[in-house]
Amino acid sequence: SLLIQTKNFQNSDGILSVLVSQGRADIPNANKIGEVYLVSVPYSNTTRAGHKHKDLDEFFVIIEGSAKFFLLDDRKDSSTYGEKESFTLTSESGNVLFVPRGIYHAFLTLMDNTKCLAVSNRPFDQENPDVQKIEISKIM
Repeated sequence: SLLIQTKNFQNSDGILSVLVSQGRADIPNANKIGEVYLVSVPYSNTTRAGHKHKDLDEFFVIIEGSAKFFLLDDRKDSSTYGEKESFTLTSESGNVLFVPRGIYHAFLTLMDNTKCLAVSNRPFDQENPDVQKIEISKIM
């Protein structure tokens, strides 16, 4: 076993904690996944994300609290291009939401101290971020 230090990034909307990421020498076998991270949001009615990725697929699960996820399909070759969807995830439901690349996504916390665990197929590269932002009002 190995105790691994998380990498935390904090702003006024909460803390994003990177738990596991490819390319870190202190984590064995991390090349089998892209990245695992935890988003901790202290207050309800807080919106996070509001973007899509060109090459990144993500899985989201709420491990504490609840949140409503909003999606907008921006994949031009998709049969659901331009369609919006929303899903409410709670820690009790145990549901996992898969968001493939090309889908704008955001979530709104419904409870204080909501924690969202996310797993992606590749690590986030701060020097070359795969993030295309959108106004939240266009997703919700």
